Amino acid sequence: FSIGKGKLVLENGQEIKMNEDTLYGMTSTLTNSTSGTKMTSLAIDWNTEDEVFLTEDSSVTMPGFEAVSLAFDGLHYPAEEAIEVANDGTESIVLKSFPLKDGPADINLLYTGGADYYAGLGKDSSSKLVTGATSITFDGDDTDYFVASWTDGRDAESYLMRATNFKIDNDVNKTTFQYYKDGSWVDAKTDRKSGDTFSIGNVELAVGAVNKIGKSVVVTNNSAATNFNTLYSEEGLKIDLPSTTSTDDGYINITANPTAWNLTFHEEDKDGDVAQGDSFEVTLGLNSQSPKETSVTDVVGEEVTFAEIGSTDVYRSFMYSALATEFLWDKGGDQDTIKVMYHGDEVAAGVYIASPDSISSSSSNALGDVLVTDAEVASVSDKNLIVVGGSAINSVAAHLLGGDYRGPAFTEATGVGAGQFLIQSFGDAYTEGKIALLVAGYNVDDTANAATYLRTQDVDTTAGNKYIGTSATEATLQVA
Repeated sequence: FSIGKGKLVLENGQEIKMNEDTLYGMTSTLTNSTSGTKMTSLAIDWNTEDEVFLTEDSSVTMPGFEAVSLAFDGLHYPAEEAIEVANDGTESIVLKSFPLKDGPADINLLYTGGADYYAGLGKDSSSKLVTGATSITFDGDDTDYFVASWTDGRDAESYLMRATNFKIDNDVNKTTFQYYKDGSWVDAKTDRKSGDTFSIGNVELAVGAVNKIGKSVVVTNNSAATNFNTLYSEEGLKIDLPSTTSTDDGYINITANPTAWNLTFHEEDKDGDVAQGDSFEVTLGLNSQSPKETSVTDVVGEEVTFAEIGSTDVYRSFMYSALATEFLWDKGGDQDTIKVMYHGDEVAAGVYIASPDSISSSSSNALGDVLVTDAEVASVSDKNLIVVGGSAINSVAAHLLGGDYRGPAFTEATGVGAGQFLIQSFGDAYTEGKIALLVAGYNVDDTANAATYLRTQDVDTTAGNKYIGTSATEATLQVA
C-alpha cells in the first residue's frame, strides 16, 4: 500500500513495515476467498514485546498507526468496608468498629491477661467471648457477649448478643436476650425460659437451661443455617471466630499457651456467593516487649508484596481476586494494626478502547483527580481536599471532627442522625488557605446520598458552611 509518500507493507503472518521500519509486535493476517481471487479480511494483531503499564496517568497507544489507544480511569469499587484488627490496650486484640448489619461494634477476640501467651477468648477473664458451632453456654458472671450468625450461601447476617436480667418468675428461671444496635444494647426477647424459641432477623435460636443463681443460659441454633462461631460483615465478608472446640474452623488450643493465632477471612466470589472467593489470614501475635503485647504480626495469603506508602509506616497490599480486598498494615508503633478494606462485590477496572484524541491530559495548572486513602493524607495536605466517610472509619474525618465518633456520639458531634448526611467545609484544616470538605453519612447509604448531592447540586464550599441532608437531592445549609 502507498499512503501519500509513505509505504505500508502487510505480509500474512509477518510483522508490519511502515516506511521500511518494522513495527515490532504488530503483525498482519490476510484471509483470501475460497477461490483465492480476492482478499476477504485483514486483521492486525498488536502484541507488545516489552512490559507496558496502563495507569490513570498513562495511556497506551498503538505504535505506528497511532489510531487506537487504551485508557484506564481506575478501579470502580461497588462498596467499601474498613475492618480494623487492632490492639485494645496491651492485653487484648479487637475487631474495631466491625460493620455488623445493625451498625458498628467493637468485638474483642483474644486476651493475654498479662501473660506472654493468649489465655482466653474476649477482652479479659471477666469479659469473655463465647463461641460454638451449634450451641453456647452464656455465663453472666464472666461473659460479655456471643455472636449469632446466619447464611443461606447468598446472604448472611450476624448479631452481637448477650443474656441479661436473670430472674425467677413463678418458680421459672428466665432471662432477657439483647443485641447491639446503633451503639447500644436493645432487647431482642424478654423473659425467655427453657424451651422457648425466637428469631432475630434470619437467626433462629432456642433457649436451653436457664439458671438465675448462676446467671447462665444455654443457647442453641434452631436452624442449620444458624451458628455461633462465624462472623459476617454487612457486605458479606466471613470471619472464622476463635473457638476452643477442635473441630471448629477457628480452633485455638488455649491450654497450650499459644503465642499466635490466625484469624481467617473468606471473600465472596464474583457472583456474590458467601465464602466462595479467596481466603486470607491475619496473624494475631505478640510483640517483643516485656511483658509481651498484642499485635498483628503477619498476613498470610495476600497476593501482592506489601509496599510502604511514602514514609508513613503504613504498608499496602491487595488480593488478586474479583473483589480486590486491600490491606493497610500500620507498623508505626510497638503494636501493629491492620485495616482490611473489603468491597462487597466484584471490582471493575475502567479500561477503554478509544482514539488518542479522546484521551485528555491535565495542563500544568490543573490538578485533575488525586485519589488517596486517609493514611496518605500527608502527600496531599497542601491541596484542597474532599474527605469521604465518617470519623469512625476515616482518620482524616476524625481529625476534622475532633474524634473517631460513631453512632450516637457521631450524632452528638455533628447533628446528623440515622438517614442523614453531612457536607461541611473546614478551613485551614491542614494548610492555611486550603479547605477540607467532609462528605459523610450516618451509614453507608447516607454517605452515597451525600456524594451524589455534592456532584449534582449547587453546594457552597466556603469554609465554615455546613449542609445536613436526607436524600440525594435534599439538603439544607445550616445557619450558625
